[in-house]
Amino acid sequence: MADSYLRARYDLPLASWGRGLTRAVALIAAYDLMSRRGYDPTRPGQENLRMRYEDAIRWLEGVAAGKVDPGVEDATPEVSSSAIQAVTRERRWP
Repeated sequence: MADSYLRARYDLPLASWGRGLTRAVALIAAYDLMSRRGYDPTRPGQENLRMRYEDAIRWLEGVAAGKVDPGVEDATPEVSSSAIQAVTRERRWP
């Protein structure tokens, strides 16, 4: 799920990422697991699970919009200008 937000700004896969992204993914996973298991948001303490999930989604939306820097490094190879070459099969004479 996080990839769908990250893809808006970064080439995937990521080479490295920060704690913020790890936390957002963990909060989303916890909510998903508890939703499958079943929980009652009216019970004390359990409404917090949904709020954290919504916070994680808003954070990822901020990443996609360029408002939040998640501290990631994508796996895009860096190309130096000296590595670029033009090749032609045609023989050219001055």
